[in-house]
This record gives sequence, structure tokens and C-alpha cells, in this order.
Amino acid sequence: MKTLKIGRAIVKPGQRRRVEIPLTETYLGTGLAMPVTVLRALRPGPVVLVTAAVHGDELNGIEVVRELDEEVRVEALRRGALVLAPILNVPAFLAGSRYLPDRRDLNRSFPGSRHGSLASRIANRILRSLVLKADYVIDLHTASTERTNLPHVRGDLRDARVRRVARAFGSEVVVHKPASRRTLRGAAMKAGVAAILFEAGEANLFQRDMVQRGLNGVRNVLRALRMLEGKPARPQYRVIVKRAMWVRARKGGILDIRVRPGDVVYRGDTIAITTFPFGHERDVIQAPATGMVLGVHRLPLANPGNAICHLVRLAKTLKTVERALGMAETEAPATEAVAAAAAAAAGGPGEGGAAGGAGGGSKEEAGATAAAAAGAGAQARGEDEAATAGEDGAEAGRTAGGRGAGGAAPGPGGDGADAGVGGSRGPGRDPHSASPRTDATDA
Repeated sequence: MKTLKIGRAIVKPGQRRRVEIPLTETYLGTGLAMPVTVLRALRPGPVVLVTAAVHGDELNGIEVVRELDEEVRVEALRRGALVLAPILNVPAFLAGSRYLPDRRDLNRSFPGSRHGSLASRIANRILRSLVLKADYVIDLHTASTERTNLPHVRGDLRDARVRRVARAFGSEVVVHKPASRRTLRGAAMKAGVAAILFEAGEANLFQRDMVQRGLNGVRNVLRALRMLEGKPARPQYRVIVKRAMWVRARKGGILDIRVRPGDVVYRGDTIAITTFPFGHERDVIQAPATGMVLGVHRLPLANPGNAICHLVRLAKTLKTVERALGMAETEAPATEAVAAAAAAAAGGPGEGGAAGGAGGGSKEEAGATAAAAAGAGAQARGEDEAATAGEDGAEAGRTAGGRGAGGAAPGPGGDGADAGVGGSRGPGRDPHSASPRTDATDA
């Protein structure tokens, strides 16, 4: 079997090791290390790296990794190795900050250099000590400060390995997004390591529901890779999208946000209203397109240009989403003519994707918003395992002959390969009761 060396430790088959990887030094000249747990099965297989807190204030992922460390026994690991790194950005975590002491963003510093800035050196150490030892990376995140995100997975779905684990994770929303080259995910993909990113919740909090979603997702991936017993659970419905936009404030003022992560919105719906401390003037911000709210700004104050709502567009999958959520045709708002009239009354679309203007006649929201967490207890379909034999062969080939670029495949067509969304502006229907499980494929 291939030697697995993490930091200075050689992890043998059947072993569980705690390893500390030196990162940097403090002002006192004392060393600062990154804690890592490594579990290696008796049988060969893929190496899966789970990381959290590349931004020091993103805490949900830390708890996901901690619970994995507590629950997964090396005896239960059927093959391969699991590497758990709960806190990548140790200096930022200790300071309670998103950024390193030099104010650099560690997740914009990869692949880094041994002789560069503090951020560059730490990024390079993480890349060499952990990322390059893995076959798969699951990088856990939350939204940045003063924002919150719907649980969703991001990945470059042109790569067959990425597509496989992104689907296996079990999130209702999967965003096809090639990685930026300076990120951990980008550096991993460039090195031939299949990497996905999971976003959930907000910074500086432990959110139990978000932690559970992340924990279930990592378990699903390990089951899909046949590293743990069982089959990956599957969401009641799922949408894969590749088009997203930020809706931005046009004016400064007090911000009344009318949507939440997981809401389905239609073109012309009210996203937010900006009011002013003096007088009755207001600015109505409308949805520039039909889609689903992926994330929102939490601070009820806005400067011109502030990103207030992250929207993923739904086109070919919209009808399937509405059916999955029990939204009757008559409950959907407005025809295109009505939406266009509302946009015209509001002054047309604004720069940066925000549509709307003063006094725009948008509709009031209908019904309650569904929580985006669909049940993760259904049995996985055979299609998520269909590629197991071929991909296992590819893993063996990479193990024997170095790391390749991976099984690239044509990218996803349209805005969805599966359909179903975690929220609805329909008549208060609980998405957990949706039946049957709904998938659809765009041409």
C-alpha cells in the first residue's frame, strides 16, 4: 500500500493518529500548529480531506469536523483514509477574525509560497501537507460577516469526480461554479484533486441545523465512495444551477429585506425596501429574474452598491420546482407582461442586477417561506453509484501513476440537472411533505 504521510507522521493501515502541522510563530516566538486527525482503513481507497475555518470566524464547519472526529471509528472505515482538519486558519480563529493578522484572506492566497507573506506561507503549508495528499476535498464554509447563506454545494461540475460527490452530498441546491485560482478549492482542482465547497449559515455562530446538514452531507459522500457502510441519503428534490446574480442596493438608507434564503421569487417581486430616517421617500428593489434566494444581507442598513440578495436563476426547472412544492399554476404570480409592467413602473433594472425604483408596484409576498432543509433520510438511487467501478479504477490509476486532471465531462446544460428547491412563496406548504421525490433533467 502507498505510504500516507501527513505532516511528520506516517499513518499506517488500521491506525488513527492525531497530528500537529506547524503553521507559523507568535510574537513570543512560540510555534503555532494546526491540529489534524487521520483515520486510515485496512483496505486501500480514496483519501478524503475535510477542512473548515479557512476563514477564522466561520464556526459551523469546525463543529461538523469535530463531530466527525468523535463519531467515526477507524474500524468502521471500510477503505481509504479520512483526514480531518477542523481549523485551517489557526491565527485568525484565535483572534476571532475572518482574516489573518496581516489582514490578508487565506482563501485568496493559494497556492502560496514558502518564502512569501504570512498568508502565502500558511497557504503553501496547507497545500503541501494536506491537499496534495488527498483525492477529494470537502471545504466547509459559512457566509461572510453580516450575511447568511442557504445550505448549498459549489463545484466545477465539468469534472465527473466533482459531479459525483457534489450530488452525493445531498444538498437541495448545487451551484456549478469553477473555482477561483487563488482559493483552496482552485488550488486543489489545479493539482488534480476533486474539491467541493459547502456553504451554510452565517459567521460567528454555531447553528445546530446547519451543522447537522454539513454532517449529513459528509457522511453521504463517504458512503457514496464506499468508505462507510450504507447508501447516501437523498434530498426530496434538488436543483443544479449555473447562473447566479447579486441584487444590489441603489440607494443608501435603512434596509427592510423581504426575502429569506430558500425563498422562490418571481421577476418583479419585492426583494427589499430602502427607507430613509427623514421623510417618507422609499426605494423598492425588485427581483430582476425568477429564481431562488441563496443568501441575504443581515445588517438592516445599506450603502449604494451593497450586495443584499444572492439569487440563483431558475428557468427550465421552475415548473418542476413548483410541482415539487405543491404550488399550483394559479398561485404563481404574474405573467411576463405584469412583471414587465411592474419593472417599468419602478424605473427598470438597476446596475449590478437590481431592478426596481421608487414607488414600484410589486406584490406582497404570499404564504410562508419553506425552510430549505429537505429531508435527508431517503435511500440513495442507484444512479449515484453507477460510476463507482470506473472512478475507483481512476483512483487506482492516480495512486499508481501520479495525479491526473480527473474525469472531465461536459458541463451541465441549462440551469439545472435536477429540480427542486428549499423554499416556496406558495401557500404555506411544508416541503418535507413533498411526495414523490422529484428530479428532472434539462436538455
